[in-house]
Amino acid sequence: MAIQWLTDIVEYLEDHKVADSRFTSVLKENLKKLRDLENGEEKGRLDGGLLDVALERLENEFRRLLNENSVPLPMLSLTENEQPCIAPAPLPVAVIQKLQAILSRLIVNDNLEKCVSIFVEMGVEKVHY
Repeated sequence: MAIQWLTDIVEYLEDHKVADSRFTSVLKENLKKLRDLENGEEKGRLDGGLLDVALERLENEFRRLLNENSVPLPMLSLTENEQPCIAPAPLPVAVIQKLQAILSRLIVNDNLEKCVSIFVEMGVEKVHY
């Protein structure tokens, strides 16, 4: 909306010959760059990277919740007749709800792979050899 407003102002300056043509030309170039940023992959950077910072904080909270609410699992050697089995340790309902909320926000912003890698990382850290 701000870009459109600025575009209208530049058009007004041109139409009424209020500003130098070089000045309005530079303004038009900068507005084009802003439009390209807004429409392209750089959209998240227009807010000063605040979205990236917020997503990183969510990732850190996801990691912290998993770390604080997981218990170490012993690494057992199996005999020939035993099947591998891992029984998940129950997490408190409040923690599960927080993890689900964080996951939903991260998934919407295409960060599912990051969640999976954090989950795997935390699982590996909790296994005792």
